[in-house]
Amino acid sequence: MASTFEQKLDALINECSLEMESDTPSFILAQFIRGCLDSYNKTVQARDNWYNLNLTSNDSVAIDYDAEQYINFEELNKEI
Repeated sequence: MASTFEQKLDALINECSLEMESDTPSFILAQFIRGCLDSYNKTVQARDNWYNLNLTSNDSVAIDYDAEQYINFEELNKEI
């Protein structure tokens, strides 16, 4: 059974007709995206374990970097 998140995502994908380009049912795309999020979360946990970080959902980490140094915003906006 699909989670509430997957059901809402399925409906959003379908509402926006995002399944049309790949000709893949929206519920399959919703499952895929959920799987991507689950994999990302496991990756973040593995990274935190590697660096011996013990963060809870209430903790935050300040990242001090200049985003423009790493991201070409002009190129990014051209794709949108």
